[in-house]
Amino acid sequence: MSNSSVAPFVKWAGGKRQLIPQIKERMPEKYNNYYEPFVGGGAVTFELLPANALINDINKALINAYKKICDDPETFLEAVNKLDAVIPKHRNVPLSSLFTSGENTTWAEFVNNVMSIGEQ
Repeated sequence: MSNSSVAPFVKWAGGKRQLIPQIKERMPEKYNNYYEPFVGGGAVTFELLPANALINDINKALINAYKKICDDPETFLEAVNKLDAVIPKHRNVPLSSLFTSGENTTWAEFVNNVMSIGEQ
């Protein structure tokens, strides 16, 4: 199954998007489970849209983001819309400042940090 309306929410260094045609031609026609040990931005996963998938990545903050998007997509969209609204006005805010605990930043910390951009 493929769905061009589903796309990664983040661009990832070392992404496999350009390899999708080669990956798809090597995939079996039918399979029960899909395992993605290095999901990154998820270009292959979102292209294939497997019925049963298990994703992983060494980046804890990234996996936490995927879990929270799955569990609470409305809060994720609210945070993205806030970023879209404030980033043009606050370009001096380093993205790293949103991850106050590095890769161990909790979802609540991240959302709070996003929502507080531009507030004094």
